Amino acid sequence: MLREMKEQEFEARTVEEWKTAAESALKGKSIDSLRTATYEGIPLKPLYTKDDLPIRLPASSKRGSAKVAPRIRRNTWEGLFKAMEAALEKGQECISFRGDGLDPVGFPPFMKKILTKGRNADAFFLTDRDFSFIHAWKTDGGGAFSGVFGWDPVSQGLFSGEEWDVPAWIRNIKDIHDFAPALKPIIIDLSPYHRQGAHAVQELALALSEGVAYLDILLNEGWTMDKMAGKFHVHFAVGSQFFMEVAKMRAFSSLWKTVMETYGDDSTQRGSMSAETSPLNKSRLDPYVNMLRSGGEAFASTLGGVDYIDVQPFDGRGESALGERMARNIPMIIGEEAHLNKVIDPGAGSYYIEWLTEEVGRRAWKEFVRIQESGGIIPYIESGALGRDLEAVHAERLYDLSSGKSTLIGTNAYANPEDTLTAVEDDLPERLALPYERLRVRAQRIAERGAKPIAGIIGLGEWKDYKARADFTKGFLAVGGIYAKESSPCRSKSEILRFIEETRYSYYVLCGTDEEYDRFLPDASESIIGIDPGITLDIAGSRNAPGINGSIHLRMDALEKLDRLLSIWEEGMNDDEQA
Repeated sequence: MLREMKEQEFEARTVEEWKTAAESALKGKSIDSLRTATYEGIPLKPLYTKDDLPIRLPASSKRGSAKVAPRIRRNTWEGLFKAMEAALEKGQECISFRGDGLDPVGFPPFMKKILTKGRNADAFFLTDRDFSFIHAWKTDGGGAFSGVFGWDPVSQGLFSGEEWDVPAWIRNIKDIHDFAPALKPIIIDLSPYHRQGAHAVQELALALSEGVAYLDILLNEGWTMDKMAGKFHVHFAVGSQFFMEVAKMRAFSSLWKTVMETYGDDSTQRGSMSAETSPLNKSRLDPYVNMLRSGGEAFASTLGGVDYIDVQPFDGRGESALGERMARNIPMIIGEEAHLNKVIDPGAGSYYIEWLTEEVGRRAWKEFVRIQESGGIIPYIESGALGRDLEAVHAERLYDLSSGKSTLIGTNAYANPEDTLTAVEDDLPERLALPYERLRVRAQRIAERGAKPIAGIIGLGEWKDYKARADFTKGFLAVGGIYAKESSPCRSKSEILRFIEETRYSYYVLCGTDEEYDRFLPDASESIIGIDPGITLDIAGSRNAPGINGSIHLRMDALEKLDRLLSIWEEGMNDDEQA
């Protein structure tokens, strides 16, 4: 049977034949109706062929398998040692942690102990803001060590409104080079831009602009290109747009090579790349979906050719045993069980990926040139222009979620109103799920007060005719933590009024066909309000009618609508109860 499968051949089809078949499936719509646009402004076709391949494909960069490097969080060095020891025994390949709040004095003894457990492990540490850890280790004796160790003073410092002490940064880079030549201390960390909403073209352009700034500073200090070439490390955050993220990382390798060659670098040394799963698209609602998101992002990172993968805990907590276990296991499964650690550039030759890599790279280079011609990355940040540009993209992402154009499963689509949140965790104010989590906390507080938000769904006519609108309405309301009770099919005004009398909710939604709306409205709406003038009545579908408060329909601003609906049940609550 396997031989038959291998020898099976398929008749070749032309693109025109495919278009004909596709338009037949689209019931007469043009194939152009399947075209979409990305946040980068790139128009995407539904089909790519060999004619879309770039004239010159970028040379594949041979890389080793990506190392498993989730950053572990603990409040004490002893707690960190125990957690890191366990992680190394279970497959983690890097000494990788977040050291915020830890006393640098404890770093040397920690390293001395942990290196006996992971002798072949690299360092993967991106938050030593004042290089205090590495200086403490150097004073203690330290030793030869490889990996990544440092921070990005531009994205993590200037972009956050902090001052950049350039002379101190230069001294620290030199000290690390002298102390541990195998460490990469020149960090280009793109995750702060990503968290603010940056799209792939912006991230790449900012990476190149940062890199050029660092090159110019160190060249001015007398460093040679050969000395710098292997000292750079670029860190990405990877989101849900799978192919775009693959193309972003593949494009960077080619673009950075062009920059280095422009500066006269002809060495065989190269820097390294890492990726973390994006915190921007993670939700506290239905958190297990975050595992699926992280899996796709780790997969894209592997295809993009990174050297280190940092999967964030799916539940957002730093000391969750299951969260840390999955953060290790996801990249291990991709490498060891899917065997992607044995493939050089798995996306090479794909018509779509190669085209997208070329297109993203071309646009990023154009944006990079624009930034440089306007003075470079530092004036771009200090003028506030970068912040405004990223804010515009972030606002577009939020709008697309609220209008239903894009989805976060379990958050703005297929939500479960039974999910509970005790409070909103605004650890990242730009997190896309945050507005929805705030709605759910409001709904939960309303329920705790004894006024559980329940909407009545009034089905007009036959069930099969109004089911689609009723299902959409229930799903829409669930996003805001509003429960729904559906009526039996109502074929007369008296059946509608009976359902109202039996339930006596504050809010109802009429669901039916346009023909049923013509039949029942406005007579039914007047009768419903007659039972209780305080009832709020909406209609499913984009339609207005006398006596109707509003409507629920596709592409409406869901956040704004749900915010107004929850206020129905909040009437009478004091400010403390609503807060």
